[in-house]
Formats: sequence, structure tokens, C-alpha cells
Amino acid sequence: NGGLSVATGGTTTFFSKLRWSLNEDTPIAIFSGSPAFSAGVRVSALNVASGAGSFFAGMGNVAAAGTGHTFTNNHIGFKVIKSAGAANLYATQADGTTENVSASLGTTADGDIWDLIAKENPTTSVDYYTRKNGGTQSAATNLTSNLPTAAASDLSYSSSNVSSAFNFSFTIGASSYER
Repeated sequence: NGGLSVATGGTTTFFSKLRWSLNEDTPIAIFSGSPAFSAGVRVSALNVASGAGSFFAGMGNVAAAGTGHTFTNNHIGFKVIKSAGAANLYATQADGTTENVSASLGTTADGDIWDLIAKENPTTSVDYYTRKNGGTQSAATNLTSNLPTAAASDLSYSSSNVSSAFNFSFTIGASSYER
């Protein structure tokens, strides 16, 4: 069970963020040229019945804080939202103003391992695929609106306990980007 972890603490308004900058000095067109992003994510310290939380893994630098995430920044990726006794995984993308989010791609629990794949179709849409706990890869979930266009250089992974005093942790076992 190795990898990089993003985890909240057990105090209110806590978050953590990991940025992998592909070119920090000059933003590049990370969203152009049919990019593909993938990540292997292990869910840990997830008490689904209590508290709240949010998580992001993908292309772009989504804003994270102890009060939660702002999912309108330019991005393509996946998020987990924990509320009302459930933690659901979604595909998400935004153009800097408006987010487009899928229906739930599945619920998650402590110990689950997700393979997440996002593949942009040139300037038209993004196909999202998932695999939970080594099962069968899902069919594509396709989102067509609010594609990001701004120059960006980051892959990012972040976790927030959304102002609740509960841990909300994820381990990134592997991740890739190509275009």
C-alpha cells in the first residue's frame, strides 16, 4: 500500500493538496491535443456515516480549502462528495466559470480502490471510465459541455473535510498524463 497521500486531519476546516506541475514557469496547453489522465486511488479513513468531505483528482488546479472545493476552475477529472451518509464518485469538468458533472459513477467506502481514466476527444467532449476494486472497466461516461480552454500546467489531487471534524483520506498509487 504505497503511494502519495492527501488526507485531512480530524479537526474542522482541514484540507490537503498535491500539485504535480508539468511546467510551473509557463503554463502549457494541458487540455489540448486529446490528453488522457489516469489515476489509481485508494480510499482510506472514510467514515461514510459521519461528517462531510470532498476529493478531486485530475488535470487542472481545482481550488481546495477546509470548507470544500470550488469545482468551477478549469479542469477535467473526478471528484468524490461525501454527504448525507454516502460518498459518491463523479466525473467533472469546468471551463473556468461553470462545472459540468455526471450522475454518480458509484458509491465508495473505506478500502475501495478505483482506477480512474479521463480521455478528451479533440475539443468536443471527454470520456470518463472507472474500475472499482479490480472489477470490470465501465462503459464511457461522456460529458460534452464546459470544456476547459485556459492554459494550465498542473495535475492535482486534493481532499477536504468540508468543515467537519472527520478524516477524509485518499492514496494515489499511480497516475499518468499523456497527449
